[in-house]
Formats: sequence, structure tokens, C-alpha cells
Amino acid sequence: MQPRLYRQIDSLADWLGADGWTLVRQNRHAVVEFQFPAGSVRQVFSCTPSDVNASRASRASAMREMRRAAI
Repeated sequence: MQPRLYRQIDSLADWLGADGWTLVRQNRHAVVEFQFPAGSVRQVFSCTPSDVNASRASRASAMREMRRAAI
């Protein structure tokens, strides 16, 4: 995984308020599991994002998953 993606995941974990994250697997996509007090949420990241909006889309996707997990 590229250092840029590590920084993106770290900043997303801080923004979401996660206790931490672990890398589940990595090929063309990195599967990351964020830990929260209420449980964990898995998120898929592209290792080669195709456009400049990839980080914004991953934040939106993570927020949708958190809302689903909270229900």
C-alpha cells in the first residue's frame, strides 16, 4: 500500500472518530476495518484511485456504512 493511502486512511479514521483501523487484505483494493466502541465497519479503498474525488467518495461511503451500523 502506498504511503498516500495510509495517510488518507489515518485522516479518515480521525475524521470518523474511530478507535483504530486494521488492514484486512490488499490487492487492487485495500479492505480496511475501522473499530468503534459500538462495533466495527469495513471499508474498501481503491489502491489506484481514478479521479480527484476518490477521497471525498470514500468519506461519504464510510459515513453511509456507519449510519447503517448504528441502526
